[in-house]
Amino acid sequence: MKLFFTSMLVLLNLLGFEQIHAQVAKKIVVEHFTNTLCSICASRNPGFYTALNQKPDIIHIAYHPSSPYSDCIFNKQNKIENDERTKFYGLFGGTPTFTVNGVEKFSSQVQNKDVYTPFENQTSPFSLSTTLRPKGPDSIAVEVKITTVASHQMGNMYLYVPMAENTVLYNAPNGEDEHFDVFRQSFTGANPIVVSLSTQVGEVYTYRAALKLNDIWEAKRLFALAILQTSTKINGNFEVVQADKSALFNPDILSNVNELLDQGIDFSIVPNPASSTITIPQFEQASPTDVLIFNQFGALAMKTVLSNNKEIDISSLNEGVYFLKINNKQYSKYQKFLKLNP
Repeated sequence: MKLFFTSMLVLLNLLGFEQIHAQVAKKIVVEHFTNTLCSICASRNPGFYTALNQKPDIIHIAYHPSSPYSDCIFNKQNKIENDERTKFYGLFGGTPTFTVNGVEKFSSQVQNKDVYTPFENQTSPFSLSTTLRPKGPDSIAVEVKITTVASHQMGNMYLYVPMAENTVLYNAPNGEDEHFDVFRQSFTGANPIVVSLSTQVGEVYTYRAALKLNDIWEAKRLFALAILQTSTKINGNFEVVQADKSALFNPDILSNVNELLDQGIDFSIVPNPASSTITIPQFEQASPTDVLIFNQFGALAMKTVLSNNKEIDISSLNEGVYFLKINNKQYSKYQKFLKLNP
């Protein structure tokens, strides 16, 4: 009997050990509140970035609230959302200040990389995946997937999905001329949304949204963040449960295939399947028109300009399924075709 209980205890310990290690590493995100008219920011930010650069895996985003300086150019470009994120943490009124995984840190503390040490080697019952893709000719779409990887007892949580520009060159009144990870707009709006995530391991929650691209942004420098945090304060903080950062936006990748085909197709590809050349008989060329061809994984495989004879040489493509995009100033349209070897 003693041997039985000893065996059971060992088994339970093993199960407990496996459950803990079924969780995944929790990423660290530092939210930075600064201002382009703030001279203290100009003196403190270089030390902050020096320390941050020693921790390349840490996610960073910089907001620009209107207090104490309302003439900050980045604040004026999106005053409401910059201010609301600052107010969310109760930090509105002074810059620079910071939160690390939702916990406030002063500008003096972030001059040393050791400020991040207490947040390292933590785990989360959720994994996040964040992707940016084009949506039509003038919009950008985000998809955030949250997977339950371990059992949990967490209730409602907040999900915040901001978009930032990784480098903006601007000679600011405070002397800063390079600005990093500048917040541009939030997919979830001025405030986070409430989400309830399954306790069932393997279940996936998906959030999708889109924003219209702004002419003042440099599209290829944009990236999205996903920040999942407690909806009630723990030790006075909205603690980050998990975070993620997308790759930089690539306008030359394919949007969601189903969304594209739902837009309606008003041209055909002949022949289809094809091995060497294809034509688009119905297309009336009124202006120079780019043709982009994507593979089945959404990667750009070929780019050309539609010629007067409407013929496109596809002999260099490997065999497989492709999506052809006609892109001009008036519209973007897509069609699917199959490339065969000769």
